[in-house]
Amino acid sequence: MTPCMTPDEWALWQDANGLLKPHQRARRPCSDCPASFAVANRAAGTCDGHPYGMPTSQPKPLPIPRPVLSWEAKVERRRAQWRAYRARVARVREAASARVAANG
Repeated sequence: MTPCMTPDEWALWQDANGLLKPHQRARRPCSDCPASFAVANRAAGTCDGHPYGMPTSQPKPLPIPRPVLSWEAKVERRRAQWRAYRARVARVREAASARVAANG
């Protein structure tokens, strides 16, 4: 497949992209490509990339769904987190009081 831009268009795109602030610049022309331009070039057989927002041949994987917990399970999980936190606090306080007692 041939590129969608001629060398002159590529140079013009690079110049125009260089005028933008660094955080606004496109990393590649395909991410800056309008959908209508991509559709026209795909029909002509000259689109060799995947423009932003255009469907690609491989769909994005679906996110793994979070488990749905009952109210009781949520409460028990939160209570377990609280117990673990309180145990950590107790260990820290114990270690601090032991240091104070050792230093007299």
